[in-house]
Amino acid sequence: YKAWNWCLSIVEVILEIEINSGEKHMRIVHLFIVAAINAFVIMAASATAGPGLSLSESVKAGLIAAQPVLGKKVGQETFDGKPVLVTFFASWWTTCRAEFVQLRKFLNEGGTKQVNIVAVSWSEGRYGDDSPSRLRSMVRTFHPAIRVIRANPKVEKDFSPLVYVPASFIFDRQGKVVYGDGNREYLGTARLSKILDSIK
Repeated sequence: YKAWNWCLSIVEVILEIEINSGEKHMRIVHLFIVAAINAFVIMAASATAGPGLSLSESVKAGLIAAQPVLGKKVGQETFDGKPVLVTFFASWWTTCRAEFVQLRKFLNEGGTKQVNIVAVSWSEGRYGDDSPSRLRSMVRTFHPAIRVIRANPKVEKDFSPLVYVPASFIFDRQGKVVYGDGNREYLGTARLSKILDSIK
């Protein structure tokens, strides 16, 4: 409700500008209107993202069936009793690159004993620049303990609605989601450590 009111206020202001500015700035104003509507859609999705999600046998099967970008596939050993982090990323987004630098640091400092990580390549072609070589180049910098897979329709459906990248989900030892709802969230080492420490 608040998101809807916020977007309506923006649209009202933009429409007032449009009325007073004539045709010269019509295209710019229309772009702002589209941006306001998109903002509402994203915020509305964030209110209901990931309802009832758990690391069920069906969700595990979707991750196991997904094709790896490089290296090993996800296997049953990924779900060996440790918490599991599933993070969706795209090689074109600098925030995703920064996050994997943090994840590598965390794993190098003993994090492999605390969590298993599955990285899912998603939305690579969102802006018309699907570059397999760029993706592989990025993945080569990942910590070797991270299993890197390509999103498939089942994985996308299981974790929907996904809004943007990076989108991370952390599951406890029982498969219950304790962090993440499909929205963009940067997960640094300090935040990850805090979340994992809170898991019983």
